[in-house]
Amino acid sequence: MEAEAAEYGIGIVRMPGRNCGFFPVSSSLASRDVNICLIPELTFQIYGAHGVYEAIIERAKVKGHCIIVVSDGAYRGLIKSDQTQVSERAPKAVKNDPADETSIDLALFMKSDLGKYA
Repeated sequence: MEAEAAEYGIGIVRMPGRNCGFFPVSSSLASRDVNICLIPELTFQIYGAHGVYEAIIERAKVKGHCIIVVSDGAYRGLIKSDQTQVSERAPKAVKNDPADETSIDLALFMKSDLGKYA
């Protein structure tokens, strides 16, 4: 009997790495199943034609699934315009420390926001 997988399934894994993405990157490379890894050291955008959401949607369409690893500190890697949008749209539940805007849990935010984007 074959196990059934979710068609166009997207998995988001949050990993430690508030200040450094060494552990998430090493784990992603070792697993060879991760498609996107977001860390604070690299600048990226979520929204737009060249954003992470478009890459996720394209990967899911082509291969039927997408696995994303998000470092705890990945929010700091966002471009400034996306940081502003995420900060405004993020519910208080995804903020690790409401007084510190750099502590938004990007993995939880993406979980709630990705369905609205597509």
